[in-house]
Amino acid sequence: MNPIPWQNLLHVVGAANALLLAVVLVGSPRLARTRARWLLAAFLAGLGLLLWLFTAVDAGWLDFSPALRIVYDFVALLIPSLLFDYLRRAVGQAPAPLFILLALIGGSRFLGWFTLGHIVLVQLAYTSAAILLLLGARDRLAVWPRHLVVLVGGLVLIHAAQLLRIAFPDSVWLFDAVPLAGAAYFIALTWLVVTDPRSLRRFTEVMPQPAADNAATLRELDDYMARERPWLDSGLSLESLAGAVGLPPRRLSEVINEAGGARFYEYVNRYRVNAARELLMKPSERRTSIEAIGLMTGFRSRSTFYEAFRRETGMTPAAWRKAQRT
Repeated sequence: MNPIPWQNLLHVVGAANALLLAVVLVGSPRLARTRARWLLAAFLAGLGLLLWLFTAVDAGWLDFSPALRIVYDFVALLIPSLLFDYLRRAVGQAPAPLFILLALIGGSRFLGWFTLGHIVLVQLAYTSAAILLLLGARDRLAVWPRHLVVLVGGLVLIHAAQLLRIAFPDSVWLFDAVPLAGAAYFIALTWLVVTDPRSLRRFTEVMPQPAADNAATLRELDDYMARERPWLDSGLSLESLAGAVGLPPRRLSEVINEAGGARFYEYVNRYRVNAARELLMKPSERRTSIEAIGLMTGFRSRSTFYEAFRRETGMTPAAWRKAQRT
C-alpha cells in the first residue's frame, strides 16, 4: 500500500475532529438539550463526512459511483441548510424547510441540472443569508463570541477556495484547496473548544433572552457572582462581565437595571461591600487597615470604598467596625 500523502492525513484528522465534536455535542450530559445542539452536531457530522468521502475517493479507497455521488450531493446541499436552521433558531426564528427540499432535489439529481457550480452557488447563498441573519440579530443574541466568528468565517474561507478552484480548473495545486480549508476549519473549531471550555456550552445556548426572563437571568448572574467572585477584580467592567457570563453588554445592563434595580457598578459594589463587612467583623482582621480591606474586596480607592459602603449601610467602614465591637 502506498503511504498516505500528508494532505490525505490532514484531511482524515480534520474529518475525525468534526465527527468527534458532533459526538460530544450529542452525547455530553453537561450541555443543554436544545434543538440547536442537534442541528449543529448534524452540520459538523455532515461536513466531516464530505471531507472523508473526498479523501477516500482521492486516495482510491472508494470508487465515486453514481450512488455515492447522490449521497455526496445530498449532504453537500443539506449541511448549509442545517447551519442556517441552527442560526435561525438561535435568533428565535422558524426553520426553513425549503432548504431541505432543495437538498433532496439536488441530491437525487433527477432534474439533471445540478453541477458542482450549482451546489457551490447554493452553499454561498446559505452562508450569505447566515451572515446577514447574524448581523441583523447581533444585539438580540445571548452570545456574540469567537465561536460564531469561527463557525461562519471558516465557511467563507472554504467558499473562497471553492470559487478559486472553479475559476482556475487547470491549476493542480487548487485541487486540494477546498479539503485543506475544510480540515483547517475543523481543527480550528476543535482548538477553540479545547482552549475555551465555555465555547462548547455556548454552541448549544446561543438563544435570545426575552425580557420576561430578566429575573431568571439575574438569579443565574447572582450565582455566578457568588461562585466565581469576579468582583474581586478592581478592573471588572460591564464588557468583561458580559463576556464571562455569555451576554451582550446591553443585555446584561438591562437585566441588572430592571431586575436588580441598580446600575452596573452599584450592583457589583454590593458584593464588595458585603465582603468588606464580613472582613471588618472578623477578629483576625482587626489589625488590617480600612484601606487594605477596601483593596482586598475589589475597590480601587479609599474614597470609592467609603462612598459605596456608606450607600449600602448608612455608615462608614470605620463606624461599622467600631459598632461590631460593642
